[in-house]
Amino acid sequence: MISPLHSNNQPHIPQREAPRKESAPEAPSPGDRYVPSQGEAPGSPPAPEEKEWTVLYYFAGNNAISDDMIKKISRLEAVGSDGNVNVAAQLGRASNSEVLPGGNRFFIEKHTDKIPEQEEPRMPWKASSTQLLKNMLHSKPVESLGPTDMSNPDTLADFVAWGMKKYPSKHTLVVVMDHGYGFLGSPDDNEVKHTMTINEMSLAMRKAQDLTGKKVDIIGFDTCLMAQAEVAYQLRDAAGYLVATEEIEYPLGWPEAKIVKHMKDDAQAGPLSAEECAQIIVEESSHATDSTKTMSALKLEGADRIAASTNDLADALLKLMAARPEMKILVRDLVMKTHNYCLVIPNEQLCQDYRDLYSLAENLASSGGIASPEVKKAAESVMNEIKQAVVAEMHAGEEGGGSHGVSIYIPTKGFIDSYKTETGAEVNPHERYLASDFARATLWDELIEKLKA
Repeated sequence: MISPLHSNNQPHIPQREAPRKESAPEAPSPGDRYVPSQGEAPGSPPAPEEKEWTVLYYFAGNNAISDDMIKKISRLEAVGSDGNVNVAAQLGRASNSEVLPGGNRFFIEKHTDKIPEQEEPRMPWKASSTQLLKNMLHSKPVESLGPTDMSNPDTLADFVAWGMKKYPSKHTLVVVMDHGYGFLGSPDDNEVKHTMTINEMSLAMRKAQDLTGKKVDIIGFDTCLMAQAEVAYQLRDAAGYLVATEEIEYPLGWPEAKIVKHMKDDAQAGPLSAEECAQIIVEESSHATDSTKTMSALKLEGADRIAASTNDLADALLKLMAARPEMKILVRDLVMKTHNYCLVIPNEQLCQDYRDLYSLAENLASSGGIASPEVKKAAESVMNEIKQAVVAEMHAGEEGGGSHGVSIYIPTKGFIDSYKTETGAEVNPHERYLASDFARATLWDELIEKLKA
């Protein structure tokens, strides 16, 4: 698990400084969570206490992995909230589910009682017993929403705004869990057969910011394939950091309980910055490589520069192939040699064309067959911008090898016009790509068309 960005033998996960102050007092009891603000009128509701962090988990569970989301809430209960960190969640399930139908919101407190099979990672397609699910959670919903479309951007915006207002904090981490498809979007909802596009997610996060007056610090994807240049660029104004994986995830995804415990421990030592929190997620994922083969934390202010350098690379390659058409074969070969993803999924037509962007640029820069100084310069610029933007990354095994934190879509047979998501719905990747900010801002889609056999 060695980062190619660095010469040491450890993942690129910067370490926090030593504790800076004495431990904070023990978390208040549930009844003491709120304190009155100064000058509050007699009899008015107490103002909620501002903590260091609020973690908002958006479990879009109207699908085949719905039961795993209940297990993940159960795992969060093993650590729960404290005086520094709030943990809240929205779980969406089918409206006819026997257990927690529709949408339900939770404030998650610590419960140490063990539930049989609680820690047993089960394949997502293998349903748990109804009785086990009913007994798995100690937390009771603080709100029940009825039938809820979790793929609707208004639903996400409403949840984020609700969580930030009800459980205020200096910093906010929003985590989306479901299926993920890179630029195609996330999450799904099987009842409406829709996947939230990354354009829609960007609008949702902007709406939440308008409703609260605050920007989310980190948006994380406990899903497959969302650590992508196209996704980062679309969400460049939605948060300070993006944390996601280039590769697919396995059950049960992120080690969320260990992440929250690490956050709580560090927050007791002193203020925990957004960058440090993002690095914690990557660090804990590096110890859970049965579920996460790659993970990276990307500073979103660098997404513009990654897009600009990628545009320059596309421009240089287009000019090279226009001047020397025979170079197209060499460029295509270099693309095909670049590390890609989803290889464990048979007959996958879309995501196997997601390739590590740094590795692609490195292959182009080091190729003896390409003499163009413009291509070399642009490729080196892409590599440098990724180094600057990726504040932590990890990768493991053959699936993760060759990963540096950011993937990009680059098929060599052109765009595909039809793809079936886990909802069973047919979507058009070609149209969805062209609708992205990345395609509008760069020549990458023109390069994809030019590379077509």
